[in-house]
Amino acid sequence: MTADPAPQPSGLINSFSVALAALAAGASGMLAAQHLAGLSLPGCGPTSACAQLSASFWGNIVGWPVSYLGLTYFLALTAGFLFAGSRPIPRSALALIGLGGLTSLGFLGIMAAEQKWCLYCLAAHICNLTLAGLCVISRREPHTSLWWPAWIGTAVVSTIALAMVDAQTMARISGEQRALTEQSIEEILQQLPAEVASSDSPPADGGFTGRYHRGPEQAAVRLVVFHDYQCKDCAKLDAELEELLTEQPRLSVSIRHYPMCSQCNPNIAWEFFHKEACNAAYLAEAAGRLGGEEAFWKTHRWLFEHKGVFTPEELTAFCQTAGLDAGQLRELAAQPAIQQIVKVDIAEAISLGATGTPFVFLNGVEVQGTSSNPENARLAIERVLAENPPARAAAWDRRPPKAHDRLLTEWQRADPVDLPPTEAARYVFGNPEGTNRLLLFLEPTDRDAASLWQNALSVAQSRDDVRLELYLFPIHSQINPAYAGLKTEFYPRSAMISKLVEALRAAESESLPSAISWCLQASSDLSEDNLITHAAEANGIDAEKLRTLYEQPETAAGITSDLSQAEITDVSWAPALIVHGRSAPTAAAGTDLIQRMLDTPADE
Repeated sequence: MTADPAPQPSGLINSFSVALAALAAGASGMLAAQHLAGLSLPGCGPTSACAQLSASFWGNIVGWPVSYLGLTYFLALTAGFLFAGSRPIPRSALALIGLGGLTSLGFLGIMAAEQKWCLYCLAAHICNLTLAGLCVISRREPHTSLWWPAWIGTAVVSTIALAMVDAQTMARISGEQRALTEQSIEEILQQLPAEVASSDSPPADGGFTGRYHRGPEQAAVRLVVFHDYQCKDCAKLDAELEELLTEQPRLSVSIRHYPMCSQCNPNIAWEFFHKEACNAAYLAEAAGRLGGEEAFWKTHRWLFEHKGVFTPEELTAFCQTAGLDAGQLRELAAQPAIQQIVKVDIAEAISLGATGTPFVFLNGVEVQGTSSNPENARLAIERVLAENPPARAAAWDRRPPKAHDRLLTEWQRADPVDLPPTEAARYVFGNPEGTNRLLLFLEPTDRDAASLWQNALSVAQSRDDVRLELYLFPIHSQINPAYAGLKTEFYPRSAMISKLVEALRAAESESLPSAISWCLQASSDLSEDNLITHAAEANGIDAEKLRTLYEQPETAAGITSDLSQAEITDVSWAPALIVHGRSAPTAAAGTDLIQRMLDTPADE
């Protein structure tokens, strides 16, 4: 006597299964493409939940982004269902799909716990859960089919293809970084002295070094590193330097601070970024003050081991092993004198054109290409040592060139971007027929917005060949789709000020540049209604007329138009300045730097 066969799935259910797997593959594929090609996805800006989840512990499994694994899995499911057709799938395949559903539940739980919701992740996981439920309900009968061969074949091919594309992407980035390092090495070698006479004396502007040193005082290679204790690349470089110091007796290393934290670094606007980096730097300096070089380096290594984040209990335990008093250390780290030391380092780094960490100098020359490739630092050190340069003190190392020179070089090396058509610009200043287009994408409440706008406008008004185009780029979930997933607004008044600028334009203010400047400097204490009233009064416009323009749909539509132009140029954060089709490396560009970029053709 045989059991009744399980009900066979209908063609509709099979088609639905294929569609769910394909939709999940599409969502995962978009995230994978963002990682591989730098694709800018709506709702996945640099501060979005997508970006934060991707950078978290859960964003990678065995070194591979989760999006890669998801894409491979869902492509294989799609192929399996297509080849199986209307026939039942094996029980082992049902078990795999059930396990996939449980995995999706786990990731959804992580997103709920973190309160970070990625729309593409949600789409993939919801499709996967629906698919798992559908399969468990409708496909119970074991059956020999092409499901497993199709699944395994597609998974293998997808994995190999992704691995090859990822390797090519990483090789391209590594090659670009290596080329920058090679250029730095050539510059260093050109400055090496053939020999040193005993009568020679250090230059008057020498002495570029840090406060704490490893290695000999007289060294052939002298490295200065500006770092951040919450920077992963800094930690990798520090580990590399530990090895080099044991291998190369002619190497010295000194450390300075550049915490990427808005608490102490005026160049950092994001309050969420590296929140403890300043406190970690203060702690290291306090340890050096209490216990000298040995205590500093112990604390330095401990902070990197803890990624700059620690509990009071962990700090107390460390101090007991390091011979430091935890109470004294905390008290000293909070002193203005200690914090000022770190701020002096930050000011020095900014003056040299720092845009990130690690920021590395060898014998007074910046070693570019080491930010994500610490092995490039090894390359530079070993290549210079191979030339057998004389051992010297840091007094011989001149202070590196000012920021403008570095930033100009960085701008010249930037990849060109596509520009929107000239007729798409709604805010045009300077000479509308100017041959040099200057594009400013503006987040109106960023702290650099007002100064960058004034500097760009000043340049445009002082030259006949410059056409300045202003595009509004509010970083706000209510008006910018790229930031629709923000749980916390980084610029709470951004949508309000953007709409006000647009309303003043529609009101045909007598002096639109002055009206824009007023908006960028408006008091943050003003309510929405008071803001409109004050803006109307300051710009000679009827308040009710301005309020009506502020609320009308055309105002939001104008901002949406500007945001669409940002997609063409691949702008994902603002303020952003584009000169000669290349992005300026800093939003703090002054008039001198803007003038130099306009007068300097970018490298082809």
